[in-house]
Amino acid sequence: MASSVATPLEYQFAEIPGLTQMTSANVLGNTQITLQFDLNRNIDAAAQDVQTGIDAAGGQLPKNLPTPPTYRKVNPADSPILILAVHSDVLPVTTVDDYAENILAQQISQIPGIAQVSIADNRNPPCACRSIR
Repeated sequence: MASSVATPLEYQFAEIPGLTQMTSANVLGNTQITLQFDLNRNIDAAAQDVQTGIDAAGGQLPKNLPTPPTYRKVNPADSPILILAVHSDVLPVTTVDDYAENILAQQISQIPGIAQVSIADNRNPPCACRSIR
């Protein structure tokens, strides 16, 4: 992930005006790149530049990525507003995990003001997850 996904994206992101810091983490087939911008940089313009960087890196990314790269505008200093645990005494863990990811997370992400929804489950350990913000 680091060389085939993170590197082409980081190369493109490094060209974005007002970028003050870039960090990345690669865990279990997941790459998360965090970009921090100068406080004077318009966040919507920066987001457009990030999307342009993703598009520009597209030809250098593996063709078999399960989902294309996406971005979210969040303040990493924000605290989660909701941490939700889901479990069942009768359903298999995989069914509960799928419900949380495909139903709950999708519905919560559509609520106005929600910037990010992340899931930690049996397949994705908590260290690779970001809280709901």
